[in-house]
Amino acid sequence: MHAVAPAADSQSPAHAQPVDRTPVYGVDLLRFAAAALIVLYHLKPRTWGGEANAGGRILHMAPDAPMPNAWAWWGFIGVQVFFVISGLVIGFSARHATARGFVISRVTRLWPAMLICASIVAAFNIAFWGHHPGAELAPYLRAVLFWPMGPWVTQQIWTLGIEVAFYLLVWAIVAAGRAARLDWLAWALAIACGTFWLAWLGGLVQPGRMESLLLLRHGCYFGLGMALMKAGAG
Repeated sequence: MHAVAPAADSQSPAHAQPVDRTPVYGVDLLRFAAAALIVLYHLKPRTWGGEANAGGRILHMAPDAPMPNAWAWWGFIGVQVFFVISGLVIGFSARHATARGFVISRVTRLWPAMLICASIVAAFNIAFWGHHPGAELAPYLRAVLFWPMGPWVTQQIWTLGIEVAFYLLVWAIVAAGRAARLDWLAWALAIACGTFWLAWLGGLVQPGRMESLLLLRHGCYFGLGMALMKAGAG
């Protein structure tokens, strides 16, 4: 994450001051910790679980190798932490961005990394898991094109569609010239998500992919990150 300098005129992004690219190391460390939690969570069932899969064989580990499930299971929290960080980072960067600049910054940040990672995973699937190259093409394209509906080349990228949905919502606000009112979006996400959760707990709705893409299930985490940005910015 990088800190952003205030604009000379918040209503005119074209006259914004240069962005301060000073790293915020605390957020970067938190991001690393969240990634480690997610890796731990996925290693639990895949490597230390009860099934003798390819991952366990590659690492020369017995199917019943011990793994403290009681604490490894909590690694899923890393996903929610990433959503909060995303709300914080986007809240900073979008305040003084143009619509075009916002899109360019997101594409240049995400797409090269996705292209590299998806290519490695696809090659790994073909070489070690015996996937047919032709059958791997469609999931690969869904991944590199950020298609919101799976299956993808690896199902662990399910969160990116939700991230992109959040980016599109922020972009629409920036394009409308309302970037100074992004705190309203944080409240809207919190209210919509809280209402959905209450309905979910009451058995009135069942969460699915579409609810996630509409930010009804995870939107409150982005809203929390934006609220933290607002509190930090004063």
